Amino acid sequence: MQEIQELEARIRIALDVARGGLNDGAHHKMHTIDQMVRALTATEEAYATWVADVEEDGEYEWDIGIPG
Repeated sequence: MQEIQELEARIRIALDVARGGLNDGAHHKMHTIDQMVRALTATEEAYATWVADVEEDGEYEWDIGIPG
């Protein structure tokens, strides 16, 4: 039950952060996506693993963006 509550809390945080994506500018939107990923992955290790997976194919370099 606690695990479900923690997941729901991370989802709420990510959705709250998504509102920041309404700012103009790709760098602000990238920051919003980065913060959402951090909220959903919950730990630095999980976040780093997720980013490494995104960058693995060499087509994309992760960008943390700039706060809006």
